[in-house]
Parts: sequence; structure tokens; C-alpha cells
Amino acid sequence: MNLIDLPTGSDCPSIVNCVVEIAKDTSVKYEYDEEFHYFKLDRSLISSMNYPASYGFLPSTLGQDGDALDMLVYMTAPLQTGTVAECRVLGCLDMTDGGKKDYKLIGVPTFNEHPYSNIFDLDPMFLKVTKNFFQHYKELEGKHVEIGEWLGAEYAQDV
Repeated sequence: MNLIDLPTGSDCPSIVNCVVEIAKDTSVKYEYDEEFHYFKLDRSLISSMNYPASYGFLPSTLGQDGDALDMLVYMTAPLQTGTVAECRVLGCLDMTDGGKKDYKLIGVPTFNEHPYSNIFDLDPMFLKVTKNFFQHYKELEGKHVEIGEWLGAEYAQDV
């Protein structure tokens, strides 16, 4: 089964599926191989930083960078590689990587009882930490990314 071809979500663009590649609180980066249908080790971050949330992609999408859209899953527990999480889209971080837009969408699992409806309902410190992570996580590799602002649910759903 090719996970990139899974349905985008039950009520896209407000409810989407996220295929998790990287568990929260790790520095090891896995990527899904679309040709051979497995998760492969891409690299480990050189810095002492860890991913602030579980991180993956939205199947059946294509971002401006030529890859599936990226998503962070906001929850306290780390999700394992290969997990598919149905999430409510709350917003996104405006990011440019290698001269191409590379938005980082953020969602919360639909089972979550908390009434999150927009990015600005989340813990402000989490948003600061996450923005800082993406601004600096590639620095020691000699790569530079441009970070914009957090954008709300409507904007993210349009992306």
C-alpha cells in the first residue's frame, strides 16, 4: 500500500489525515519513500534540538516545494512512524526553504476533547518553541530557512 495515495481526509480541508514520519521529542528524521513504500532514515539533526511535535505529511497533496504538505500533530504523546492520525487543521507556519514555500500545517487529533478551533487556541509557548525550532534546526548543516508568522485555520485550509 502506498501511503502517499491514502485519502486526504474525511472533511478536507478542515479534517485531514496525517501520516507520521517523525515522533515528537526525537532528532531522528525519517522520510516516506514513495517508490518502495517504506520509511527510511534520512538523517539525524546535527543540533541538540528535537522535533517539538510529531511530524508527517498529508497524503494525496502536493505543496509548492514539490512534496506532500507537511503537518505537525499537536498532542502530548509522541506518535510512532507510520501512524495515520485524523486531525483538525488549526493553522500553519509560513516558511520558505531553499527558495520554495514549505508551509508547516498544524493540527490536533479529532478525538481531542479540547475545543481547539484555531492556531491561536494553542499554548503560546509551544508556538514560540516550534517557530524557533524551524528557524534554527538546519543551521549547523549550513542551510538557511526563512520563517514568517503563524497563520490561522482559514489560511491553512486554503493551503
